[in-house]
Amino acid sequence: MSYKPTSLFNLIQTINKGLFLPHIQRPFVWEEEQMLKLFDSLMRNYPIQTLLFWKTKDEIKARKFMDEVEWDPDLSYYYEPNVSKAGCEKTFVLDGQQRLQTLYSTFAGAIKGSDEERLEAYFDTTSGEAVSDEGLLFTLKFSKLVLPRPWYRVADLVGKDAQRIAEELSEEMNDSLDVADEALPEDNQPSFANQKARQKRVRRNFGQLVSLLREDKHFWIQELDGIANSYTYGTVLDIFVRVNSGGTKLDASDLMFAAMKEGWDEIEEAIEETTELLNSTNIGFDKTFPLKCLLVVHGRGAEASAEKFTGAEGAKLLADMKAGWDKAEGPVRISVCEVH
Repeated sequence: MSYKPTSLFNLIQTINKGLFLPHIQRPFVWEEEQMLKLFDSLMRNYPIQTLLFWKTKDEIKARKFMDEVEWDPDLSYYYEPNVSKAGCEKTFVLDGQQRLQTLYSTFAGAIKGSDEERLEAYFDTTSGEAVSDEGLLFTLKFSKLVLPRPWYRVADLVGKDAQRIAEELSEEMNDSLDVADEALPEDNQPSFANQKARQKRVRRNFGQLVSLLREDKHFWIQELDGIANSYTYGTVLDIFVRVNSGGTKLDASDLMFAAMKEGWDEIEEAIEETTELLNSTNIGFDKTFPLKCLLVVHGRGAEASAEKFTGAEGAKLLADMKAGWDKAEGPVRISVCEVH
């Protein structure tokens, strides 16, 4: 297992080209508040934990990152069949989806607003003086409108300003803000000390932004090299469950449903509805119980595991379960009605 630093720019350049999400990953679940906190942490130079990748040529369903964050996406739209094929080298994110999707959306993409409009990230380059009520020191905002200075469109760092240095960007911003200050009525103009303090914050902020993007010291990767070494799918699944035991918590059943969803996107919702029906009889079942019953009916044993839904045999099993779902669920509804 290698352990190496990398720049955010390098990560962004590889996303959806060589770096993908495996089908076992659930959808992006962070709220906008969590995205803003990650940016604030990076601007404060806080560590954000190591990213865990898996390089492989195995036949594993590969999913793209979202160019624009959707809050309830249809995951089937993001799968890449050609990348998923055996023999195609790709790198999967086992731990770090929420962080990487946030950074990709902030520095190179966008999020979707309530009316499906594109909202891009803008940074208040004068922030960093006082902590907000939300506990944030540095102010980031997603906006469908182009915001005026002191706001800076973060994606410009990988776009029109990609070749510019932090000193040049900060001087341009400060010169513009100085001119705006001088245009104010004399009694409203900031003091010399306040103006100097603002200039210092702007220089510091651009310095940190450029450093985050271009320097190999803020982001660290641990990589499981499944090409040079042998990592079975079962081993990787076990690692995935363990590394996702914190944060947005996943358990074995979550992992299993994630492995099934690409073939039948509504399966977890269907299983959960059936579980609720069963539990209306005051008997406590978890959502793996109906699935275990189906596995027994289909001759696959009662153990519910992600491996049973992988490969050609897994696809056939899932197709059979989907085709027979109404027939299997009917007796459950009848039984529950009789109990009530």
